[in-house]
Amino acid sequence: MIGSPETALSLTANLVIRTGMRAISVDYRLAPEHPFPAAIEDTVAAYRALLADEVDPRSVPFAGDSAGGGLTVTTCGRC
Repeated sequence: MIGSPETALSLTANLVIRTGMRAISVDYRLAPEHPFPAAIEDTVAAYRALLADEVDPRSVPFAGDSAGGGLTVTTCGRC
């Protein structure tokens, strides 16, 4: 219902600063306008787009808090 890449910006920026890695924040669809499994479809599509761009899957860490944390686990399980 609420949240966006902008609201998670401090988490994302902190991870980038501490690891030196690039970050991609997925602006996944939110309920109730987009019911389950829309958010999962969005995160899986984002990961598959990275793979299609020939990004090494071993170099892709997943991170998230709250609902985003659950989506990271679910995305890993689907891919």
